[in-house]
Amino acid sequence: MQICRKSRLDDISNGLLIKPAGHKWDWLTLQAIFPLVMSLALVAQAAATPAYPLRPSPNRRYLVDSNNVPFLIIGDAPHSILAKLNNSDAITYLTNRGQRGFNALWIELLCDRYTFGYGTEGQANYGRDVNGNNPFNSTLSGGYYDLTKPNEAYWSHVDYIVQQAAANGLQCLFTPLDQGGWTQTSLTNGTSRCFQYGQFLGNRYRNSPNVIWNLGNDFQKWQIPANNAVILAIADGIRSVDNKLMTVQLNYLVSESHDDPNWIPRINTNGVYSYHPTYAETLNAYNRPTVMPVLFLEENYEDENWHGDQGTPRILRMQEYWSLTAGALAGHMAGSYWTDRFANGWQSHLDTQCVKELGYFKAFMTSVAWYKLVPDQTHSLLTAGYGTYRNTGTIGGNDYATAAKTPDGKLAVVYTPVSHTLTIALNNFSGPVTARWYDPTANTFVAIRDSPFLNSGSHNFVTPGNNRAGAPDWVLLLEAPTPAPTPSGGNLITAAKFNGGGHPDYLLYNPSTQQTGIMYLNNNVLIGAAFGPTLLAGRKVVAVADFNLDGHPDYLLFNPANGRTLIWYMNNNVHISGASGPTLLAGRKVVGVADFNLDGHPDYLLFNPANRRTLIWYMNNNVHISGASGPTLLAGWQVAAVADFNLDGHPDYLLFNPATRQTLIWYMNNNVHISGASGPTLPAGWQAVDVADFNLDGHPDYLLFNPATRRTAIWYMNNNVHIGGAFGPTLP
Repeated sequence: MQICRKSRLDDISNGLLIKPAGHKWDWLTLQAIFPLVMSLALVAQAAATPAYPLRPSPNRRYLVDSNNVPFLIIGDAPHSILAKLNNSDAITYLTNRGQRGFNALWIELLCDRYTFGYGTEGQANYGRDVNGNNPFNSTLSGGYYDLTKPNEAYWSHVDYIVQQAAANGLQCLFTPLDQGGWTQTSLTNGTSRCFQYGQFLGNRYRNSPNVIWNLGNDFQKWQIPANNAVILAIADGIRSVDNKLMTVQLNYLVSESHDDPNWIPRINTNGVYSYHPTYAETLNAYNRPTVMPVLFLEENYEDENWHGDQGTPRILRMQEYWSLTAGALAGHMAGSYWTDRFANGWQSHLDTQCVKELGYFKAFMTSVAWYKLVPDQTHSLLTAGYGTYRNTGTIGGNDYATAAKTPDGKLAVVYTPVSHTLTIALNNFSGPVTARWYDPTANTFVAIRDSPFLNSGSHNFVTPGNNRAGAPDWVLLLEAPTPAPTPSGGNLITAAKFNGGGHPDYLLYNPSTQQTGIMYLNNNVLIGAAFGPTLLAGRKVVAVADFNLDGHPDYLLFNPANGRTLIWYMNNNVHISGASGPTLLAGRKVVGVADFNLDGHPDYLLFNPANRRTLIWYMNNNVHISGASGPTLLAGWQVAAVADFNLDGHPDYLLFNPATRQTLIWYMNNNVHISGASGPTLPAGWQAVDVADFNLDGHPDYLLFNPATRRTAIWYMNNNVHIGGAFGPTLP
């Protein structure tokens, strides 16, 4: 991180499987094929709570946690946190970063003016922390600190940051001695004292599993033996007592760790640093004969301007997707003008569009087997339409599309920064190829006509205009997976759009095993299936809604024994994290979830069978804000689902009378019953499970289930009028 480049931009305002209709797999086919189950399990594990420390995978291409689960580093660069943030501000920052999906932070252990801290080396009290504590207790000639005399007060503050980072699921990517600002300090101390300093760090943090070592930082003079020797000595001191992940950042404008052979036996992760198109140096690192996971360490930061590229969302997206599809499977470290120096007003720049899109990048990559991807360097996959490869020059003017595929022929990812016609050789795939465009600015998919395609010959994929942000970049996702089985014996719980395909899918739940599963649909046609997470004992799924507003429906769980609710945040079929919801009043149960007060957040609809009363609890994510009484139901009626039947913007009650088989719609305005209309009468043996717009005509439809035959059916509706129907898949 070069201080002369850290200037704010002027005038910156903001910086599945698919089969065509009429084709489906029967359950025998689903039961017969299991390989994808293992792949899905790995993806699910990759998104679960990690067990630090990380280490290289067996093939040394990516990282795994201590449970051997693939792990993708997504980092921010709060270089000056020790110098700038008091404990309260640090908690604000760390909590936000954990909530936003970051899992690593690049922190300078010694921070002077070069990295936005206090003073310049040799000056009195240089590098002091926010509390006024110097990092060391004494100095050598020239006023440079003696690295063997640590000040406990300073390092206790570092300990606090490590602990609070861990509490938020964050790793600390520590630079022990920044070469942009502390070069003379290291030279004055010499190799012996530097080794001792490394030992001090290794001993102090050897039992902190969320620490990673990143030596160097703007190491412009690594080719001078004396300069290199002192930093190598720090690394050797750490390594003598601690064997966690270690890398080194060498020089800008472009470098990777293996440029200096002296570092190869000391590190286990290859760090890339580039202000040129990021794919080029990433490929250099990926192709090194000594194979190591490649981590992209630094590039253009948000809202900064360096070498002709402004740190806009589009520039950052290009850097992110290029680097991973070129082999940076260990992950991507990002940064921002606002949080590398904690500039005035940084608190209002924590949730920017760049941060949101980095979260989309993480969500997309961890929803597929990113760790198996191999860069398509010979253009055997992307055979034409990929633009011009350049290893120098600006990023914004580069049109090169990068591609990567898995050796098993199940997956390929192509990123194009501009409008292209991408020619894909479909014989790379193991079966019919499902193709979708992914919008990296909105975390949404766009269907591709005629998908899936036969796995032979070639096909030209034309980018679908501009994305939601008005930019031309897109990701082409190509998959040839084998459908996975859903849990047999499961009950049909609800319908929601889990895989981003635009069509409601079935959520199944087996109470005897606590297993959940998703059956992916295109209207009434089964096109794929996947296991979901297994629920904790005593819990059951009662509804599905997007509680954290990330675009993915989440599980609402309920424990009847204690009345507690719990939200499991999901990405498709993968459980990401969870949060406790409110405890229900005695006798109440959740019968629906919808945004009744139109504040953008789904609310609980509760029902008390004893007195027939309904109650709405207004929610903000998992937090109960307030409540309001709803209408009292007529005797014999129950709430079957909630949806906006009359399209007035307000969710309505769908009522069902099991004795008469009649349905009834109560039109609502928030918690107020406005009027009602009779719906169709259900055939004997069928239950109304949920409502969703299966045929995408804008009207919610009835989802029916027959427990005796395990058949499903969809009744297409226009408000309260039944206008047609179709059988859905039979449950296993």
